[in-house]
Amino acid sequence: MDNKKNKFILYDNGENFTAKNVQFRDLRTEQGLFTFRYDPSYDGNIRKMYIILPGVKKVSYQSKPNEVAVASNSDGNKLEEKFLFIGHEWKPQSENSTMLRAFEKQL
Repeated sequence: MDNKKNKFILYDNGENFTAKNVQFRDLRTEQGLFTFRYDPSYDGNIRKMYIILPGVKKVSYQSKPNEVAVASNSDGNKLEEKFLFIGHEWKPQSENSTMLRAFEKQL
């Protein structure tokens, strides 16, 4: 990307991978990446925004039997769901494994 002012990375409160002797379980998780980029056009520079989020996977209750998800419908009646959505954790261990580097490789 062009400029550091155009990149925003959202983290949890874990440790940075550059810290010495940090365990994998203690690494910070990247929650999202927001980038802005100017692309030249006939109308001038157009600012494009990219929002990158870790993937989400659908998991059935059979694989997570101790977790229960309950939702309510518009009448307020509780509905028991038969699956869960679990977010993918993005824990970079080096500068080359960040969300930003993965995104830049796709451009």
